Formats: sequence, C-alpha cells, structure tokens
Amino acid sequence: MNAIRSYILIPVARQGLSILSALWVVGNLTFWLLLLLLSYPISILLKLIRQSMLLERWVQWIYRSAVRVDSAWMLKVVGIRLEVEGTLPAAQRAIVIANHQSWFDIPIVQELISARGPRLTFLIKDSLAWVPIIGWICVLLGFPRLRRSGSTADRSADLDAVERAAIHGRDTQHALLIFTEGTRFTTAKRRNQRSPYTHLLNPKGGGLAAACDIFPSGTPIIDIAIHYEGTSHFWHCLGGATKTIRIKLTAHTVTPDLDPNAFLNKLWVAKDAWLRTCEANAPNRKVGLRSD
Repeated sequence: MNAIRSYILIPVARQGLSILSALWVVGNLTFWLLLLLLSYPISILLKLIRQSMLLERWVQWIYRSAVRVDSAWMLKVVGIRLEVEGTLPAAQRAIVIANHQSWFDIPIVQELISARGPRLTFLIKDSLAWVPIIGWICVLLGFPRLRRSGSTADRSADLDAVERAAIHGRDTQHALLIFTEGTRFTTAKRRNQRSPYTHLLNPKGGGLAAACDIFPSGTPIIDIAIHYEGTSHFWHCLGGATKTIRIKLTAHTVTPDLDPNAFLNKLWVAKDAWLRTCEANAPNRKVGLRSD
C-alpha cells in the first residue's frame, strides 16, 4: 500500500495540482491583462495631460494585486514555504540581482520585492514578447527586451535596453531585476563556461554596470540567493514537489567607485558558499539544485 501511495497516488496528485496551479496563474494574469488593455485609452489621456504619476499608481496597484493573488495560491494552497534570511532596505528604488535556476525564480522575487514594495521590472528575451498573456503583459509594462545573440550590434542594443529600463526605474521608482548569469543554471552550462562555482554560472557585469551608471549613488543593490530544497523544475514546483525554498537577502549600495565585475565575483563566491551549505543540509540531497 505504501508503494502504491508513493509511486502512483502522490505523483498523480502532484500532476493534478500542477495543472490547477497553471490554470490559476493563467487565469489571474489574463484578468489583469484585460484590465491593462481596458486602461490603455485612459493611459494615453493621462500622458497627454501630464499626469503620468496617476497612471503609474494605477499600474503599480495592478502589478501588486497580480503578485499577491499568485503568491496566495502558491503559499496557501500549494504549501510552499519561503525561509528568508536578512531584511530588505526600506526603499522604493533599487537594483535587484539574483541567481537564476528556474522560471519559478520570478514569482519568488516578485513576492519578496513587489507584494508590498516597488514594481519589479526585469529583462526578458525578445522571443518572450510573442508568448501569449505573459509576453503581452511584459510588453504592456514596458519590460526591456534583449536579443542575446552574442553579436556586437545586439550586445550594444541590449545594453541600451538596460539603460532605458534603469532610467525608467530611476524616474518612476521601480526595482530593476537583473539575472547577471544571463541564463538559467544547468550543470552542462556550468561545464561549458568552466565556471569556478559549484552552483552558479559566471556572472556578467555589463547589465549591472549600465544600471549603476543611471541609478543615483546610494541606491540599494539587493542580492537574492535562492535555494530550492528539492527540484527547481517549474512544473514540479507548481505541484508542490518542493515545499521549502530558502532565500538569503543581502543589501549593498551603488557607489561612484563600484567595480561591477569585482563586486559580482566577490558576491558570487559568498553566494556559492551559502548554496553549498544549503545543499549539504537539505533533507533530500539527491535532487538539490536542479534546473528545468
């Protein structure tokens, strides 16, 4: 009976919960997307009469509401527990950096930063703009789109997009999220990069450098380290396969003499050590740090 429960009933129940969670997220985002679309004519009028801050407050409310609804499902229904070390600075404008393992990282960071704080803007791949609902919301919210092809022209265009996002964040008091690794972690990517870190890819300082040039001195740089006590696979997380996600928050500030590459390398050494400790103490070490 225990074997039937372990190998049949629990996996089937988790697949069902993953489907319900996906439907909840899609339904929630669709509702707020429609509200954004209905608000579009009003947003044009507000811009014409130079009342952009009224528009920003409205969009902030929509954004926070969407985050809270999704978070309520994940925390109360799916039963995910966030164990958070450290505190966030009391600021409405910030640069946020985090390690990147899964699509599930994004709702985690949104819950931490935006549920009660500033709206989070993050960089998206250009192709994501064509994904129904999620991509359309990103376009309406003005998220910077990156090509990431590796060509010189596209690298320059990507940095320009980061600079525009930083200017917008500075002027409207947003938080700008940068995944400095540039892609999700996998062991294969780690080997290809010859990364010196156990659980991280090599950080890239270009985006952070562009943001630090725009945001004023003293702006918080919030580093978020994320460890999944179980799989980080997005679909499995929707089904509650990972019940505990550990978070470590550390706050730094933008300074005139900040060297982004040296700053990130030092930060990554400490982050990797923390992730190794989490992995060693995880209840199920076999699944540990896995990416989707």
